[in-house]
Amino acid sequence: QDRLDTYKITLGLPPALKVEISDPLLKRFDLIAPSLTRLQEDTSLLIRTIGDTEIPIPEDYPQQIAALREEVVEQIELVHTDRAALDEALPRRRAALAQLTDREEVLSGEMERTAVDVSALDRRVLRVAEELAKLEARIQVTLADLAPMTQPALPPSTADRPALQDALTTVLIRLSAELQELALIQAGTRIDTVTMVPVDLEPDEALEIASLNRRDWMNARAALVDQWRQIEIAANALKSDLNLVFSGDIGTVGDNPVRFRASNGRLRVGAEFDAPLTRLVERNLYRATLISYQRAQRDYYDYVDQISQVLRRNLRLLHLNRLAFELQRATVFVAISQVESAGVALEKPPKPGETSQLGATTARDLTSALSGLLGAQNTFLGTWVDYEVQRMFLDFDLGTMQLDRCGMWIDPGPVSGGQTDAPDSPETIPPGMVVELPAPLPAPIP
Repeated sequence: QDRLDTYKITLGLPPALKVEISDPLLKRFDLIAPSLTRLQEDTSLLIRTIGDTEIPIPEDYPQQIAALREEVVEQIELVHTDRAALDEALPRRRAALAQLTDREEVLSGEMERTAVDVSALDRRVLRVAEELAKLEARIQVTLADLAPMTQPALPPSTADRPALQDALTTVLIRLSAELQELALIQAGTRIDTVTMVPVDLEPDEALEIASLNRRDWMNARAALVDQWRQIEIAANALKSDLNLVFSGDIGTVGDNPVRFRASNGRLRVGAEFDAPLTRLVERNLYRATLISYQRAQRDYYDYVDQISQVLRRNLRLLHLNRLAFELQRATVFVAISQVESAGVALEKPPKPGETSQLGATTARDLTSALSGLLGAQNTFLGTWVDYEVQRMFLDFDLGTMQLDRCGMWIDPGPVSGGQTDAPDSPETIPPGMVVELPAPLPAPIP
């Protein structure tokens, strides 16, 4: 809430204003639907309400159970919808994993190959489908057991209340455990639908694209060419000059100011020659221009190297985040399996002489498993966000970024080698890392 208030102030809004942050891009990372989480909470609340022997059973418990059964059916349909989305995303997932399997890190064994194994993905999808089918059958049995309890009935007597409470509590506890399994299956289904926009670009190709599209690179190239032109201007001052001079005038005759006569005129023709003997000032200026050109050339090369370094760093981070994304996905699956193991421990019957299966170790394991799952999801999301930020930086550094009317970034989609189309420009810019410049003029003889 404090961070949200700070964000409001950044936007120029009062902190007391009610604001809800909603980002459609991040909804795909809700691995467990909020509606399913609320259903689990409602089921737990109903278990506590009915199972408490010190308070009477609510008279509207049949209506609550009937509403609960309808919501369970809706959540099962939602998981089937997620399964259909997974089937649609599988071709992209397989293609992305096939690219990663050819990476040097995977081939050399620096990265666990199972995280990018296509066959492991297919086995995981098949296992999730089988588990969903079995779980759905068990839920249907539980809902069938709850069906008679949704019929309107008179308030139970004091003698019948414990039996009714035990029956309702037993079935609802079983339903709660099955909803937990359904949530984990949903998480395992949704996590495989999240894919990254591929960027398959080599550093040399990225540098060529930047040389064709970056306006600042064009300005740096033009500035270097202008510096070269100054050499020719300074060299021209070292040459000898031969000027042909022609002048004349014509005068009037008598006192008439407009009576011009050719006989009263003169013509002068001559030649002026400036030999290249004393050119000390011009020579110093020429050599200073040569030095300035060499400095400008080195600055230009340094400028190109800096752009190359930035592009190489962006591409490295993109490749790193793609590998880390698959590793974090595997971490989420491990966290899901740990929650499942903790759930199995909860379902074990208590040992002889014990009244509850919730021991200190079991509770700690369940809490740790749930915390680990939350942390794995957050890291998984953070890796995806970092990748998207790097894609945006790469688009900017390539000089190909486009914005809409609202100033929002237009996602270019997948990027691969060969996309070197330059924007419309009145001049043709030659491709290549270094602009080809004319050779400097030879130095004058001392």
